[in-house]
Amino acid sequence: AVGARISVPMPPVPMTLQTLAVVGAGLVLGARDAGLAALVYLLLVVLGLPVLADGESAMGARFLELKSAGYVAGFVPGAWVAGRLGAGRGWLGWIGAGLAGHAVVLGCGGAVLAGWIGLSPALAYGVYPFLPGALVKSALAAGLAWATRRRPSGWPSAGRQA
Repeated sequence: AVGARISVPMPPVPMTLQTLAVVGAGLVLGARDAGLAALVYLLLVVLGLPVLADGESAMGARFLELKSAGYVAGFVPGAWVAGRLGAGRGWLGWIGAGLAGHAVVLGCGGAVLAGWIGLSPALAYGVYPFLPGALVKSALAAGLAWATRRRPSGWPSAGRQA
């Protein structure tokens, strides 16, 4: 929810740090736990809590009316994919896993958005502008994964593999 508060308004959907949190969770928590965390977030959205960008909320079926619905729904498989592909990897593997998680989120979001505005505009406005940020956020998520694994001896380890 914190990642949604940091947003750059862009039509038709804002650019936020939500996917950094999604793929970061995948790399740090592992596939299962990150997928469950994303599912809880999705549940909070559907329950109408104002956890979306700019404090927006969407209770129940109204969620399906949001142009960002596909992206938010894509957080669940995106987190799982990042966690699954990042398990047991190092820097480059984590960046690749983060990019794969972003691809899932953008694919889900772009597909739903295409139903609203058509395929070409959905790609032009809802996928392509987010690709450079996906690379940067994947690298940041890899740094987060690395930082959580560099603990002094005796500290509990982070990043349970699922």
